[in-house]
This record gives sequence, structure tokens and C-alpha cells, in this order.
Amino acid sequence: TVVFPEQPAAWTQLAAVLIQVSRSIASVLEKGDCFDAARRALNRALAIDPGYGPALLQLGQFHVMMAYRNGDDPTVGERHLATALEDDRLTPRQRAEIAFYRGMAERTKGNETAARQRYAQAQQADPTFMPARLALL
Repeated sequence: TVVFPEQPAAWTQLAAVLIQVSRSIASVLEKGDCFDAARRALNRALAIDPGYGPALLQLGQFHVMMAYRNGDDPTVGERHLATALEDDRLTPRQRAEIAFYRGMAERTKGNETAARQRYAQAQQADPTFMPARLALL
């Protein structure tokens, strides 16, 4: 972000690193600090390019998984994921991730049939995307 401060990819990558680092931290408060910093980085990426799919994907993933873990409403995450799909720059893997997390949102709402349809879409977008394969077992 120092070398490329106006590149949304740099901010999105910083967010991914912060989330990865949070997995190795025992303290809940410190994990929260990582998540807050990651959200700020994603918001910075979206301030540069509001339609940047990878940042919208990460933000959507974050909101959907928080809703899934806490039994909350995943609507905010679903909106980010739907907007992310509009970005033609997405890779097949990213499209698979979006479909997978949309499936997780459906599962959070108790709609298993729709969830399985999303997992199948994820597998179709990228047959090597293991989370979708596992979710369909």
C-alpha cells in the first residue's frame, strides 16, 4: 500500500494478509483489531474503485461468515457478493468463491436447497474449488 497506494489490489491483499494473520492470534481483542484493519483496507480499496470485485468478495465473505457464526442476517454480505459478480475482472476461482459464500448465506437463512444450488454453481465455476465440493457431500 506504500508503493501502490492508489491500487485497490494492494489494499485488498493487505486485508487478506490481516485476516490470515488473525488466525494465528489467540487474543480475541487482537483478532478484532486485525478484522477492523482488514475492513478499513477493503473500504480503502472500494473508495478507489467502488466496483472492485475482489474487495467486494472479501467484504461479502466477512459479513456472510460472521452472520453464519453468530446466527445473524447475511443480507449485507449478500449485497456485496452480488455487486462483486458485476466485475468482469474476476477469475473463475473468485466467481466460485462468490457462489460458495452466497450458498453459505442461504444456509445461514435455513434454505438448504438454495445453498446446495449455489455450491453446485461454485463447483461449475471452478471444479477444483474444494469447499464447494465438500459442501455438496
